[in-house]
Amino acid sequence: MSYDITIHSDQRSRESISLESLIPFLEKELQLVGQAPNYHLERKVENIYFDIDVCKVDEEGDIIENENGNNVNQIKIHIPAAFFDTSNKVALTTAIKIAEKINWQIYDEQTGEYLGKDIDGLDISNHEDLENVLNLPLSKNKVRLRLFLYIATILVALSLVVMGVTYLLIIYVIDPVLK
Repeated sequence: MSYDITIHSDQRSRESISLESLIPFLEKELQLVGQAPNYHLERKVENIYFDIDVCKVDEEGDIIENENGNNVNQIKIHIPAAFFDTSNKVALTTAIKIAEKINWQIYDEQTGEYLGKDIDGLDISNHEDLENVLNLPLSKNKVRLRLFLYIATILVALSLVVMGVTYLLIIYVIDPVLK
């Protein structure tokens, strides 16, 4: 299962764009990895992953073989369910950047609604479940801080256990021997 976003000119995907003009933007500016027509973004440290397919579809939305492979009329972003919580904002930001670059629309396949393109405020209009779509992935500093706090908590807990064991040893083992 995946969360799917489609970028196209309109519901029938009537406009197309040259794949050659899109590739440098996907690879260099957005730092996507892969080879046309399949790309993905993976940041293992932040647990971010999603893939992008650039394709040619007919008026019913079925992918068709593109003989010359030069024109595409849809860009599909798939966020695997396992990565949704950590990848959704990055994927949505990527979709917005692509849509702005080629002046197309972003369509949420789950809700059947078009999303807004305000990248600065990420004002995703017409989306009922805004909080689920825009969960912020943790930055590296937040991950480091959280890891530090977990380790500190474990160390404090261990020191309390050692103190408790020492106290019990003193009361029940050493004190009776001294008397």
